Amino acid sequence: MKNALISAGFKTHEVIIIQWQYHFAGGFQTSLMYLIGRADVVNRSKLWAGFPDEVNAFVKYSETAGWWPEVEQRYLDHLKSKLVK
Repeated sequence: MKNALISAGFKTHEVIIIQWQYHFAGGFQTSLMYLIGRADVVNRSKLWAGFPDEVNAFVKYSETAGWWPEVEQRYLDHLKSKLVK
């Protein structure tokens, strides 16, 4: 799924959040996103050292107004375009 979405023009951080929000992520990924959300600034920076894409994705999701609704709409439009073909 990740490669298909990347090929469709989605960025890595967008795919990470799509997989998490639509429950396509595995157990580790789901737990990691939960942990990032619970971490304070110091610990989040430590997580960023090992998982920069996931931390950047979560920050965009949680702190950028309108980011997730726009990404989600593009994802839904992408799914609809696949159904039409």
